Amino acid sequence: MPPVADAETEARRHAYQQRMAGAGRPSGSTEPQVTVGRTSLPASGPVPRPAGAARDLKSLRMAGLWLAILAVMAVVAFAGIKAMQWHDTRAAEAAARTAAANKVAAILDESIVGRQNLLTAIGLIRKCKIGDATRRGIQNAAKNRQTLLAKVTVLDTSPLPEGAEIKSGLQAALARSLEADEAYLKWYDAAKGHCPKQSGRLFAAIDKANERSQDAKAAFLAVWNPVAREYELPERDKSSI
Repeated sequence: MPPVADAETEARRHAYQQRMAGAGRPSGSTEPQVTVGRTSLPASGPVPRPAGAARDLKSLRMAGLWLAILAVMAVVAFAGIKAMQWHDTRAAEAAARTAAANKVAAILDESIVGRQNLLTAIGLIRKCKIGDATRRGIQNAAKNRQTLLAKVTVLDTSPLPEGAEIKSGLQAALARSLEADEAYLKWYDAAKGHCPKQSGRLFAAIDKANERSQDAKAAFLAVWNPVAREYELPERDKSSI
C-alpha cells in the first residue's frame, strides 16, 4: 500500500484545489449547463455562432446588394425608354408640321395656274379678241379657285403653330379671288360678243372684287410667309397667288 505521507499530501492538494475553484463564486452556487451538440456550456455565457451562420449573413448582404443594383438598372432603363418615346414624339410632330406646310405650298403652286388663266383672258379682252378661248380662260380660272377651295376645306393645318389662321386666311383669299373671276365673267358676258367697256356698273364691280381679293391675299401672306421661311418654302406675294 502507498505510504501514508503521500496519501496525506494528495488529500491536502485535492482540498486546496477545491477551495480555489469555489473562491470565484458564492458558496453553494451551481451554474446551469447548456448542451450544444456534444459540448456543455454555461447558460449565462455567450453562445458561439455556428460556422454556417456567418456564410448565410454574407449571402444575404450580397443578395441585397444585387437587388439594389438591379433596381438602379431598372430605373435607368425606364428613363431611357421615356427619353426615346419623347424623342420619337417630337420627331413625329416635326414631320407632321413639315407635311402640312408642304401641302399649303402645293395649293399655292396650283393657284398660279388659275391666276395665269385669268391674266391671259384679260390680255385678250384688252386687245378686243373676243371668242371662246377668252371666255374659257375666265371659266378655267374660276374652276381652279373652286377646286382649291374644296382641297383647303379638308386640309389639316393643325400641326402648324398658326394652322387655323393659315387655313382660314387661304380660304378667304381663294374665295375673294373666285368672286373676282365671277365678276370678270359677268362683265364679259354682258358685252354679248363685243369688246367689253371698261366702265359702268359691272366694270366697277370688278374693281371692288379685286380690291377685296388683294386685301385677303395680304392678310393670308402676313401669316404664311414666316412659316414658309421656317420650312424653307418659297415666299409669296399678292401677284403670285
